[in-house]
Formats: sequence, structure tokens, C-alpha cells
Amino acid sequence: SSAASDVYKGQAILREGDGLAMSSRNNYLSVEERVIAPKLQETLINIVSQLRSGGDYRTVLEDGKSLLLKAGFIKIDYLEVCDESDLSYISNPIDGPKRLFAAAHLGKARLIDNIPL
Repeated sequence: SSAASDVYKGQAILREGDGLAMSSRNNYLSVEERVIAPKLQETLINIVSQLRSGGDYRTVLEDGKSLLLKAGFIKIDYLEVCDESDLSYISNPIDGPKRLFAAAHLGKARLIDNIPL
């Protein structure tokens, strides 16, 4: 599969062809969990799209958490927007570079990802 990448602070996020961030953690996923895993990035992309379209910040994030749990993730550690310069949490996505960060458990694996807002 071909790998795509995002650049964050000079570090590339390498991705599998289906969008899952490459990581040794992916080896902990069962065949069934590996099919579910790309839902993390899909959900992040969906959240960013909704926020850019004026969606309510907290509602969009809570809906994203619900979607991940319905998809098969067993626990969400965080799903938050942070300031890109210092990684501080923000209460509302306003001007300036921001990123959406997520960490979620799927089976034995704790998957992490982030994308620009």
C-alpha cells in the first residue's frame, strides 16, 4: 500500500494506504480491529470539516467520540483541538494554527493521530 504523509513541526506522519498512521502499535490489532482502525482518521477529517463549516465545537467533538465508540473503539483518552505552537488546549477553535489530536483504544492497541484544523 502507498503511504501518504502529513507534516507537523518538521516530522512526517506516515500513513498506510487506508489512512491509518503507521506505528508499531498497529501490530497489536487483530484482523477485525485493523479494519476498524482507519475510522480514527476518518473521524478526525469529519470533525475538522464540521468545525470549518461552523459546527458547534463541543457538540462536534462529543459526536466524534460517540462515532469512534460505535465503530468499535473501547475507550477515548482524548479528542481535543490544541494550539499548534504550544499544544495548549483551547476552548474554541479560533484564529491561528490549530491541530486536532486523538488517542483511542482499540483492542490491545492505543492509537494516536492528529491532523491540522
